[in-house]
Amino acid sequence: TEIALVNQYSRQGIDDKRLRWVPQATPLLYPLLADRLMERSPSHKADIGEAQTNLYVSLKEANLTEVPTDLTAYVRFVDDTLRRWQKQGAVGIKFWDAYLRTLRIADVPEAQAMALYAKGHTTPLSRDEYLAVQDYLWRHIVLEAGKINLPVHIHSSLGVPPFLRTLESDVRNLEDVLADPEFFQTPVVLIHGGAPWYEIAAYLGLKPNVWIDISAIGFLRPVPEFAEILRTYLIFAPEKVLYGTDAAAYPTVPGGADVHHLIVSRAARDALYVALSGLIRDGVISERQAIELGRGVLRDNARRLHGWK
Repeated sequence: TEIALVNQYSRQGIDDKRLRWVPQATPLLYPLLADRLMERSPSHKADIGEAQTNLYVSLKEANLTEVPTDLTAYVRFVDDTLRRWQKQGAVGIKFWDAYLRTLRIADVPEAQAMALYAKGHTTPLSRDEYLAVQDYLWRHIVLEAGKINLPVHIHSSLGVPPFLRTLESDVRNLEDVLADPEFFQTPVVLIHGGAPWYEIAAYLGLKPNVWIDISAIGFLRPVPEFAEILRTYLIFAPEKVLYGTDAAAYPTVPGGADVHHLIVSRAARDALYVALSGLIRDGVISERQAIELGRGVLRDNARRLHGWK
């Protein structure tokens, strides 16, 4: 693997060559007291606590000692943070909200968000109130990222049991945003390809700004099934499918993350071979086109997305 995209809040270990940084943007959605959200499960309590700890790291980097008391000032801090990340070498940002909240992102009026933000500084908001503030921030961040050419990676598959809520993690929840022309200038990458709603992700890939990442599918599905999924992606969005493994996220597997990476990489190549050869056999594409599509999945599509030479 020539380049690995590293999802973490800090730049630790990043060399901007083989290892390139995609900072987590989800902590920016937790500026207020989140007691009601933490009550949902032990996982929510731990993950939101970690997110808010990371947020305070960014506040410190911005020479702030606390979260701004009004929404306008906080949004200014968010914009400055995105630009600071970009100057530090970030090649994208990532949301992993499918683990913590719904992927349904409402279009919340600014006045409503400002009032709830002010209230949330002194009183824990209800879940619906907090989600409204987050929805406003989420949409703003996606638009702002597009202005500075930072692709937005979104964890678009199911999260981890036992606190998983499948309806909230459904990739179809993103359609309100992905179908809105206002966001067409922001490249959006569906991490893990919308699993298990692969065909829906393929349809979403028809939108001008939506890309499909295949990481994790290599250990979620055996090669024959993986190949069928790739075939669907390649029919609907042939130039927007992006290779990935997600192996480093699971260091406890037998043999370690490096062995896992090798196994998933091989599975991806084998599945890609089966998918492309099937499309040739069925008269959908030529061998020359298959080679070009395969090279695109493994490398060239990502280069085009990020503007890499």
